[in-house]
Amino acid sequence: LPPEGVTEHSVRDNHDLAGKPASTPIQPTNPTIKPTIKPTIKQVQPNFPSPRHLGDELEAEENQGSTTPASPKPPGEKSEDEVGLIEGAVEHTGSQSPGRTEDVETVDAIIRRSDRSTKGIPPKRYRDEYNCFETNRVGKPSLILQAMNPEEGPLKVTDEMSAFYSEFLELNTDVDSGILTGSHELAFAAKVSDPDTMKFDKARFEPDWEEFEKAGERELKELTEQDTWEMIDYDLVPEGATILQSTMIAKRKRYPDGRLRSYKARLCVRGDQQREGVDFFETYAPVVQMSTVRLMLTLAAKHNFITKQVDYANAFVQAKLDTDVYVHLPSCVCANTEKKQVFKLKKSLYGLRQAPLKWFEKLREGMIERGFQQSQQDPCLFLADSLVAVVWVDDVLFFAREEKRIDEMIESLSTDFELKVEGDVTSFLGLTIRKFEDGSFEILQTGLIERILQASGMIDCNPSKTPAAKLPLGSDVGGNKHFEGKEKYSSIVGMLLYLAGHSRPDISFAVHQVARFTHNPTRKHQTALKTILRYLKGTRDKGLMFRPNDDEEYSGLHANCDADFAGLYEVESKDDPISVKSRTGFVIRLDNCPVIWKSKLQSLIALSTLESEYIALSQCMRELIPLRRVLKDITNAFGLEDVSAYAHSTVFEDNNGAL
Repeated sequence: LPPEGVTEHSVRDNHDLAGKPASTPIQPTNPTIKPTIKPTIKQVQPNFPSPRHLGDELEAEENQGSTTPASPKPPGEKSEDEVGLIEGAVEHTGSQSPGRTEDVETVDAIIRRSDRSTKGIPPKRYRDEYNCFETNRVGKPSLILQAMNPEEGPLKVTDEMSAFYSEFLELNTDVDSGILTGSHELAFAAKVSDPDTMKFDKARFEPDWEEFEKAGERELKELTEQDTWEMIDYDLVPEGATILQSTMIAKRKRYPDGRLRSYKARLCVRGDQQREGVDFFETYAPVVQMSTVRLMLTLAAKHNFITKQVDYANAFVQAKLDTDVYVHLPSCVCANTEKKQVFKLKKSLYGLRQAPLKWFEKLREGMIERGFQQSQQDPCLFLADSLVAVVWVDDVLFFAREEKRIDEMIESLSTDFELKVEGDVTSFLGLTIRKFEDGSFEILQTGLIERILQASGMIDCNPSKTPAAKLPLGSDVGGNKHFEGKEKYSSIVGMLLYLAGHSRPDISFAVHQVARFTHNPTRKHQTALKTILRYLKGTRDKGLMFRPNDDEEYSGLHANCDADFAGLYEVESKDDPISVKSRTGFVIRLDNCPVIWKSKLQSLIALSTLESEYIALSQCMRELIPLRRVLKDITNAFGLEDVSAYAHSTVFEDNNGAL
């Protein structure tokens, strides 16, 4: 083992890619944390063997049919099936071909792959980002880092690049054999760009490390007090069982407006190493529909319901497992023992494929035992006498006529669950919920808009009055596909989709247009995207109001539906079938408060205006009818007098033939 206070990786990484000692030695990390419980946070990686190594299977396949046993190789000598993940810098002269590999220097970090495996090769976008190209070395594919211009000399590997590959190796290499395990095919794509989320080892170098350290100690203390695992000898692990790896994640949790809320450390298990049908069976766990949340906020504003929010602490850990799961703890967390031992989980941990389902089953059982009934339309809507609860994983919103009713239910739940009462609803799933004196609500996502503008570099742009141009956006065949910021296009569109679907129906049409071209955007699409961002810059403080209107004209459920027949015919190629597709648009309101909205292309090709309107009307009704059933269940639970007003709905359609 390396000296105390120095990690194994820091010793190995104190060399550059050419294998020479670095000019500046890496300083020892912070002293070992010594909490009063076991397991403890440490710097040393436990050398636990695993019953199931992918490398052993590959080696057996390669030696199959051979009558001569493989002879051991001297230390430092690499076999043919050991492929360098990070190669040394390559110097090319004018006569050398980029495909040559004779001048390549390898480093000590190696992986082993079979000929047919594609594990360990990063997606194409990372090869472009890090100036990599594929070549053949000893008859097998590999990755070589090179300078794009031969005259620039050897490639200067950045700290970000080295840290990225080092983290990948540490996360996907077996702790005993040092062989790359069967990792997820998108492992290289899991490049975290959120500066508030990091591995626990990296958090040691943050200025607020002491807060992360306290969060890590709290996490371990809670897991130990909840009897999450038991330590068993390695010999007791059944043959063929999977011993999963794990990692500790540190995170700064923030309010929707960006203010720091708390520090959190989470022990997560590598669920991608689980085998379906052996380590888990079912995984699906539902969450509440946002239309149900908006429906409840509208009713709360109209009938002055009391609202409270509850957060279940370490929710997944409170659910028991029905299968045996064995885990290696990460390098920063290991037991104070010299024996070869592993942890057998008694309860779920974050990262397990079945963890969300087991938690929902336990929560549902607890709610039903206390008199709740599960809605047939929305499985995360629970109804009781004058009390309604909506559930999103570990966040629960309670609505009642009297606060005493909610307090009694929370007190009853606290006997079986560990929970924290956060008071009146102020935020939910990144939404800022502002309540006014008249009982009305406003939903805002100002923090998300700020992050979008920051990510796109348009925080200081000029605002726009409209989110889209007059004409629809087409494919722009033959347009300029090389523009600055292209790699961020899909990421920004993804954030805009979340914004449009939760609190900003005014940008739904514009966002859907730019979302159609995330696979191959052009400069024209970038211009359309910037138009949306400029519009958000001028309206970032605007939100969605829930102030019910009691006028008879607006009372009850109303839906406005329309269709744009062959709206892309003038902007798309006439040879493309999508040019004759129509667009559906509708909004469903309760007491003039928007609950559901949508703008999308129709999957069928309508042959007439009547047909396109009929298809749009059908899509609208498929959203309206289930919503009306949910509304009826809620009004019956509260015994509302105006339940008859919600028993019918009015749909506005401008085509007589469709009606």
